[in-house]
Amino acid sequence: MIFKGMEPWEDCPTMGVSQEDHMARTVLRSHSTGQEQMGLRLVLSGWILILNSTIIITTTTTTISKFNTKTFFKHSSSSSNILSTFTTINNINSTQPNLQRMTIYQESNVKKRQSLITYTRRLTRNISETRAVHIEAAFGSRVLCGRQSQPLGPQSQLITMTVHTVRRLPLAIRGFSSRLHKVSSVTSCRGFSTEDRHEPKYDMVVVGGGIVGMAAARELALQHPHLKLSVVEKENQLAFHQSGHNSGVIHAGIYYKPGSLKAKLCVEGLHLSYKYFEEEGIPYKKCGKLIVAVDDKEIGRLHDLFERAKQNGVPDVELIEGHDIKKYEPYCHGVKAIWSPHTGIVDWALVTEHYGKNFRDLGGSIYLDFEVKDFNLVEGDGDENSDNTKYPVRVISDGKSVRCKYVLTCGGLQSDKLAKLSGCNEDPRIVPFRGEYLLLKEDMTHLVRGNIYPVPDPRFPFLGVHFTPRMNGDIWLGPNAIFALKREGYKWTDIDLRELWESITYRGFQKLALKYVTFGFKEVLRSAIPRLQVATLQKYIPEISAKHITRGPAGVRAQAMNVDGSLEDDFVFHRETDCKLGSRILHCRNAPSPGATSSLSIAKMIAEKCKAEFTL
Repeated sequence: MIFKGMEPWEDCPTMGVSQEDHMARTVLRSHSTGQEQMGLRLVLSGWILILNSTIIITTTTTTISKFNTKTFFKHSSSSSNILSTFTTINNINSTQPNLQRMTIYQESNVKKRQSLITYTRRLTRNISETRAVHIEAAFGSRVLCGRQSQPLGPQSQLITMTVHTVRRLPLAIRGFSSRLHKVSSVTSCRGFSTEDRHEPKYDMVVVGGGIVGMAAARELALQHPHLKLSVVEKENQLAFHQSGHNSGVIHAGIYYKPGSLKAKLCVEGLHLSYKYFEEEGIPYKKCGKLIVAVDDKEIGRLHDLFERAKQNGVPDVELIEGHDIKKYEPYCHGVKAIWSPHTGIVDWALVTEHYGKNFRDLGGSIYLDFEVKDFNLVEGDGDENSDNTKYPVRVISDGKSVRCKYVLTCGGLQSDKLAKLSGCNEDPRIVPFRGEYLLLKEDMTHLVRGNIYPVPDPRFPFLGVHFTPRMNGDIWLGPNAIFALKREGYKWTDIDLRELWESITYRGFQKLALKYVTFGFKEVLRSAIPRLQVATLQKYIPEISAKHITRGPAGVRAQAMNVDGSLEDDFVFHRETDCKLGSRILHCRNAPSPGATSSLSIAKMIAEKCKAEFTL
């Protein structure tokens, strides 16, 4: 269903949210005043905290640049027991002045408090459903989300906000992804209750909106156009974690053990990726990569790596002498190097959004803000045509669920938890490692043209510090490898005590930590004191000094670890055949780097496995 004459909201709004988590979220259609188009965007978020006799309703994240509060709140009551106050908080965020408002209601009468809660919940439900939200992405596809409801009545005055016409704010200020605005037609679908008995039903549900999950969903839709497919993603946009927090390198397949899935799928994925970028018009740079030996001790390992690259079928790879390094990197020093001309860079989050757009165009559905809390097997009732028999798997989130025949999980940092929910063994366990990058200051970016990597040290599990150009012109230096105190912990201050306890009490992690205690201590020091990395960087480009670097972004790597302390070194896929529920769920247990480069080839392999193991 399409509404005409209604201006679309460009930013792909998030519907289908938990009613307890958000008090209200709505989008009002824009209108014009004179010759100037004025857009009204309003997102109300809040929660109810009842402590003794106090109700606090906090309304935040109000995306408004002009705001008139004269008619903000009107509420009359014959009782003197209700005290209403209104507080405006200005300039809390330097990039979003006047964007946050707090309304505090206090009520001492228990009956009236309960009445207020009832009205608030009722209003919340109607606000989130009353507005028919019309989305149009840059590709022109229009999707209707939401539905109309009956007017709420006079009680809606309790949290009525009258807002005057405002100008549209830039995407960066509104806090939405500019990439998503440009390319994605992802639909954030309306919430639905498990009590409604009107759960959406699909042949297969893909859990995880990262690059592997979206590539797999797209490939399944291409190979099986008759299937009804959906993707559920716990965040409010695709590629939110690893797929959007990586170095952006298109790998050629040099490092990986010959015969492994990584070696095979990376080389295949390299060719598929470049072909896809051309077809979709995705910008990329084939800037090449040097793996540089800085002294004679590294030459033996460099030769071994070159032989591995040839065994893996890496195209046009060369072993060059030190004086030839200057042809590719004029400021780089080394005694010998491997040159890989087909290594490149791209924005993998942008690629993921294109996968999502393809999937939507093929008829797939995407649910955002859908965090999977459990899988449930519904017992059949003996009727072959009943929903319980046809769609026996329930995928459950907070206050909502979908039904399906089969499930594919591509959960990244949460992959072991998703496997455990379906009855599978939790091993290999995911242990998060944060990689922190430094930035080369803009006036020094001319020092680096392409990717410059060290010769990997087999004693350590990570590649080491390298130089990575970005599509926007930045040069990233790093990363280090720091044990993260939270699975999605991008800063030292991001701590989850439960997840931290689960990691440090895991026998595999304890063995790994003891084995690499010195390495780990040095990484922590480099994180705390960035200039300590300068000495390593100067081995390759001596012109770099501490004054030329600044702190940059960070990502978290999902490192699959076995109970003996070994790191899982290949892609891992698993299906539990010993239980009814597990037999209907295929898990992608480990897909780290080069998972993005390999995403299209991984997707083809997954589609083949699903065809072989499921009745599609």
